[in-house]
Amino acid sequence: MNVILLFLCMQGLCVGAGFGVSYSLLRKTSYPHLSLLIAPIVFPGFLVLLLTLGGYEAPQNLLPALPVLLTIPFLAYTVVVICRYRKVLVSELDSFKVAAGVLGTSSMFALTSLAPDIAGDSLTYIVFQLNAELLNYAAYASHLLGRTVHDAYAPAYETLTHSRNGAELLLASLAGWLRVPPANCVSFLVALLRAHAIAAFGFMLLRTPRLEIAKNPLLLYSGLALF
Repeated sequence: MNVILLFLCMQGLCVGAGFGVSYSLLRKTSYPHLSLLIAPIVFPGFLVLLLTLGGYEAPQNLLPALPVLLTIPFLAYTVVVICRYRKVLVSELDSFKVAAGVLGTSSMFALTSLAPDIAGDSLTYIVFQLNAELLNYAAYASHLLGRTVHDAYAPAYETLTHSRNGAELLLASLAGWLRVPPANCVSFLVALLRAHAIAAFGFMLLRTPRLEIAKNPLLLYSGLALF
């Protein structure tokens, strides 16, 4: 399994599925070219909203095919947007280059989170003292997929469905897509979300006047943690 290629394909899927919506939101603003950076952030959010019926209901026994089916309309809408505004997009192509560069850089930095997986050429879970909480995400994601190991844990997971299911749903969806245990996808999801966070930071910097950044250098320092 080529982990780097898999990560780039999944990142490309997030961009492709979210670009139509993000461009529609920013088209009439001064930042339509930054829709590239918003796209991978928009899509996971909408996916969670759809899977939870707007946040009111957590799915039980999540079918692996469901997130895939929900992704298709987003990809189709992106195709419609590109076809409809193709002349405008072609004329603004140069303005997308910086955003594309930031997006590419964010993906490269995020790949460092997958160093053990890349070295082993497979998705795996690396145990160390500070990431034990990630196993809770994996266990809850397993429950959402209907794979609870022991019935004794079921009541606790049922309680959690009313308070947290965002990252867990994304993890369950990813595990279903890739057909591997959720624990093996934890680092992969962390890398994706890290790339999206860096892209969001890039969006913030690109739309903030340089004068404002000079006045408040904490804007730059706050982003260092993402790298």
